[in-house]
Amino acid sequence: MSKKKKASSRKPSLPQPAPQQKANPLLQQAIALHQQGKLAEAETLYRQILLQDQKQPDALHLLGQIERHKGNAQAGLEMIERAIALRPESAPFRMTRGNTLRVMGKRAAAIAAYREALEINPDFADAHNNLGVILLEAGDAQEAADHFRRALEIRPAYPDASNNLGNALKALGDIEGAIQRFKRTLEMAPNAVSAWTNLGSLYHKIGQWDSCTECYRKALSINPNSAEAHGNLGTILADWGRYDEARQHLEKAIELRPNFPEALMSLGHALIEQGHGFEGEMRFLKALELAPDSPLANRMFSLKLFKQRRLIEARDYALKALPHAKLRERGMLLSHLASVMAMLSDFTQVKALSDEAMALAPWEDELWEHRLYNFSYHPDLA
Repeated sequence: MSKKKKASSRKPSLPQPAPQQKANPLLQQAIALHQQGKLAEAETLYRQILLQDQKQPDALHLLGQIERHKGNAQAGLEMIERAIALRPESAPFRMTRGNTLRVMGKRAAAIAAYREALEINPDFADAHNNLGVILLEAGDAQEAADHFRRALEIRPAYPDASNNLGNALKALGDIEGAIQRFKRTLEMAPNAVSAWTNLGSLYHKIGQWDSCTECYRKALSINPNSAEAHGNLGTILADWGRYDEARQHLEKAIELRPNFPEALMSLGHALIEQGHGFEGEMRFLKALELAPDSPLANRMFSLKLFKQRRLIEARDYALKALPHAKLRERGMLLSHLASVMAMLSDFTQVKALSDEAMALAPWEDELWEHRLYNFSYHPDLA
C-alpha cells in the first residue's frame, strides 16, 4: 500500500481578527461565523461589508478563502490578490495566496508566495509548515524538513508540523527518526489519525506487523471513515492471506475514495488469490489507469500474469515500470523481470538483470531466491 503517503497537508487556518478589524462589528461577526464553520452566513456578511466598502482587505481575503473552499479557486485568488494590493505587508494574505495557488496546481507560484510571506515575517510558523509541505511534494525533503523544524521552534506544540516532519524524515530514509517524530506528534495530538496511519506504515516497512495493525485499528477507532487506514490495514491482511477481512477493509477504502490505486491493487491481489481472476484483473487495470507509472502496481500485476504464464504481458508491465522505480523497488522489478526472461528462455538477459538487482538490494532474501530459481533454468548460469 502506498504510502504514497503523501505529506499531510495542514488544515486551513481559521481566520483571526487583526487589530484593524476590531473597529468593524460586522466584520467581527462574519469572522466568528467563519470560525464556527458557518461559511454561507459568513459569506453573506463579507459580501455585505464589500457592498459598503469594496476595498475592505480583510473581507476580500476571507471571502477569497471561502471561494477556494467552495471550489472556485480562481475567483478566490482574484479576491486575495486584491486584498494583497490593498495591504501588501500582510504575511497571512500572501500565505493564503500560496494555499490557493497550490490547490490550483501552480506549485512554483505557490512556493514563491510562501517565501514572500516569510520575507515579511520570518517567524510565521504556518508559512514555514505550508512551504515545507509543498517542498516535500516537489521532492525536496531536506529543505522541507528544515522548514518543519523551524515551525516547531516557533510553535513547539504544533502537531501538523510535527507529523509533516515525520513524513520528511521518512522520505530522507531516517526511519527511526520518523517513528520517534510520529510518536511525538501523538503525544501532542493523541487523536491525529494521519499520525497513526503514518506510524503504522513505518512499522509495516520494518516488519513490525502487530504494531502496524494496532496503529491502523487505532486510527479507525478514531475515524471509521479513514480511507487510508482501511486501505493500509486491508493490504496487511491480504499479505497474511486473510482475504475476506482484507476485502472488507479494501472495499470500504474504495467506497470512501474511489480513485485509490493502492487499495484497488491490493483488492485485485486478494480477489485473484481467492479465485476471482477476472474481477481481480479489473481492479489492477483500474489501479494502473490511475497510476500508470507505479512500480509496485505494475510489478504486482506482472507477477499475477507471470503465474498465469502470460509471459509477454508480464514482461511488458515490468518494463513499463522500470524507468520509474528506484533502489529497492527497482531491484525487485529487475529480479522479477529476470524470472520472466528465464521462462521466455532469453538467457542473454537473465544474469545481467539479476546482477543489477542484487547490487541494488543485496539484503533482500527474495532476490537470492529468485536468482537461484532463474539460474536453475540454464546450466551455464548455475
